[in-house]
Amino acid sequence: MQLSLDTLTLSNYRYYYGEHNLHFSNDPKKNVTVIKGDNGAGKSNILNALTWCLYNEEVHADKKTVSLPSMNTEYIAELALNNKEGEASVTLTINVDGEMWEIKRTIIGYGEKDPSWTEDEPKYRFHESFNGLKVIYPSNGDLKIVEGVVAQQLINELLPSALRSFFFIDGEQLREFFKVDASDNLQEAIEKLSQLELVKKTESSLETYRKYLRNKLQENNPATSLIQKEIVNKETLQSKFKADKERLKKQSKDYQTEIDLINDFLQDYNVGTISHLSKENARLEKSIKDAKENYVKELNSKNQYLVSCAPRILLKDTIDDAYNIIQQLIEVGDLPPKIKESFIQELLEKGTCVCGTPLTDESRKTLKNYADKIQISELTGIAFDGKAEFAKHQDLISEFPEKIDSFNEKLEYYDDIISKFEIERQKNGEELLKYNISEINEKIRKSTELAKKIGEINIKIKATERGIEDTEKDLKNLYKQENTEKEKSKAHSEFTDKIELVQDTLNVLKIVEERVKEKIRLSLEENTKKYFLSFLREEGLFRDVMINRDYKVSVINNQGWNNLGDLSAGQYLILGYAFVVALRTITGYQAPVIVDTPLGKLDPTHQDNITKNLPKLLDKAQLIFLVTSSEYTPTVQKNFSPYMEVSSYYEIQKCQNITSARLIQNGN
Repeated sequence: MQLSLDTLTLSNYRYYYGEHNLHFSNDPKKNVTVIKGDNGAGKSNILNALTWCLYNEEVHADKKTVSLPSMNTEYIAELALNNKEGEASVTLTINVDGEMWEIKRTIIGYGEKDPSWTEDEPKYRFHESFNGLKVIYPSNGDLKIVEGVVAQQLINELLPSALRSFFFIDGEQLREFFKVDASDNLQEAIEKLSQLELVKKTESSLETYRKYLRNKLQENNPATSLIQKEIVNKETLQSKFKADKERLKKQSKDYQTEIDLINDFLQDYNVGTISHLSKENARLEKSIKDAKENYVKELNSKNQYLVSCAPRILLKDTIDDAYNIIQQLIEVGDLPPKIKESFIQELLEKGTCVCGTPLTDESRKTLKNYADKIQISELTGIAFDGKAEFAKHQDLISEFPEKIDSFNEKLEYYDDIISKFEIERQKNGEELLKYNISEINEKIRKSTELAKKIGEINIKIKATERGIEDTEKDLKNLYKQENTEKEKSKAHSEFTDKIELVQDTLNVLKIVEERVKEKIRLSLEENTKKYFLSFLREEGLFRDVMINRDYKVSVINNQGWNNLGDLSAGQYLILGYAFVVALRTITGYQAPVIVDTPLGKLDPTHQDNITKNLPKLLDKAQLIFLVTSSEYTPTVQKNFSPYMEVSSYYEIQKCQNITSARLIQNGN
C-alpha cells in the first residue's frame, strides 16, 4: 500500500488562529517538504496536528506544564467575550493507492472568563463539549462517510497506531531512544513489524476451541477429568503470569516515561553545575565532620598523655636525685654489695667460720660491724635495681616538650582545614542559592526512586518469565499424560484427534511466529549496522552494531568494546535514524515520515551526511522536516534542493500574540 499526504488544514488549532493550509508534493522525485520556524513558534504543533487528527493524541505535547487546550487560546477568548460556542479542527487529505481520502477531527466548545480574570491580566477557561472524527473515502465508485469508532478502526488499518512512532518522529525523543535499555522497545517494534496479528488471533481462537473440546471429552471420559482440570489450572496460571508480565512491562514503561519527563525538566537547568555544587557541598560537609572528629580525637590523645605524664613531671627533681645517688654508689664501689647480710647472720648463729674454726669474741664483733654496713648496701641495691626505671622516666620526661609540640601542631592543622572547608562551604552555598535546589533535588530523587522501581519490576518480570517457562514445561507433561489417556479410549477418538490437531497447529504457529521475529531481528541488525556506519563521519571508529536474541543493542568500536553507553548526542541520533530507516526497509511499508527537530545536536559534517542520504534511502516516501533556522543551514538547503519543489518550503511566523502563528509558503 502506498500512502502520502496531500493537504493539511488547521482551523483554530493551537497556535494557528483562523485557517491555515499546507500542501505536500506527491511527486516521488520531489519528496521533501521543509517547514522552518524558531523554537516555540509552532513547529511541533504541525506534528501534533497530524497525530491528533489521526489518533486523538499529540506526540509532542509539553507535559512539563499544564497543557493548553487544543483550541487556539485567542479564539477561546473571542468566544468567551461574545458568549459563543465555536469549533477547532484539523483536516487531512491523503492519497491511498491513487485515491483521495479526507480525515477530519473536530472539537466543539465554549470559553468563559476565569474567576481570576482582570483587565490587566485576562484569563479564560475552555469547556469541550464534542470531540469527533470523520473519514470520507471512496468505496465501489461512491464516497462513503464513517465516524467515531468505525472511522478510528479504518485509520488504524491504514496506518496502525502501534507503528506511528516510526512515521511521526520527535528528533529529541529519537536521540534518547538508545540512551537507556531499548530492548523492550525493540522487541515491541519487531512484534509490530512482524504483523502477526492474524496468527495471534488464530492462536487465541484455537486455544478457545481446544478448551471447548477438552470439556466435551471430559464429559464423555471421566478418566481424563483430573488431568484436564490440572491443565486448565496450569493454563490459567500461565495466562496470569503473562498478564502480570504485560502489566509490569507497562508499569515499567510508565515509570520510564516519568523519568524522561523529569529529564526534560532538568534540561532547562544547568544540572551538571548544580550536581557538581551539590556533590561538592556534601564533600565539604563530610570533610568538616571528619576534621572535627580528628581534632577531638587528637585533643583526647593529648589530654590522656598529659594525665599519664603529670606524676613524672611533678616528681622530676626527686627522680633525678635518686638516680644521682645510685650512680654515685656505683662509682665508689658500694654497689652492688659483695656479701649478703643473711650470710653473716648465719655465721653468727652457728658460732663457727666456714672453715670450721670457732668464732672468738673479737670475730663476732667484726662480723656484726659488717652486717650493719651490708643493710645499708642492700637498701642501695634495691635502689640500684630501680635505676633502669628511673632512667625510663627521665627519658619520657625529656620527650614531653616534643610530644606536646606534635599534638599542638596537629590540632592547629585540623583547626585550619576546618576553617578552610567552612569558608568553601559558605561560598558553595551562596552559588546553590541561585537555584531552586529543593525542586531539582526532588526531581532527581524521584528519578532515582523510579529507576529503582524499574529495577525491582525487572526482577519481577524475570520471575513471571520463569513462571511462564515452568508452567510451559508442566503443560507439556500434562499434554503427554492427556494423550496417553486418550489412547486408552478409542471411543472418543473424534475429540482426541481434534485436540491433537489443534495442539499441532498451535505448535506450528508458535514456530512460525518465532521464525518470523528472528528473521526480522537479523535483518534489522544488518540494516541498522549498514545505515549507522554510512551516516557516520568517523570512518573506522565503529565496526559493528548488534541486536542479540534478548534485543540488547551493542555498538562495537574498532577496539572491540561495546560503546553504546558512551556515544555522543549526535551519534545517538544517527543510530536512531539508522534504526528507523532499517525498520522501513524491512517492512516495505510506504507512508510519509515527519520529523520534528531532525538535526538537533548534529555537527555540520553529520548534518551533511544525514541530509544527503535520507532522501535517497527513503526515495519512495514523503519526507517532511520541521526545522529551526540553525538546522536549516546552506549545506542542508543544498542537499534538500534536488528533492524539493519550490512550493514545498514553508516558514512559520510567530505573531505578536505569543499564542498565535501563521504559515508562509515559500517565504512569501
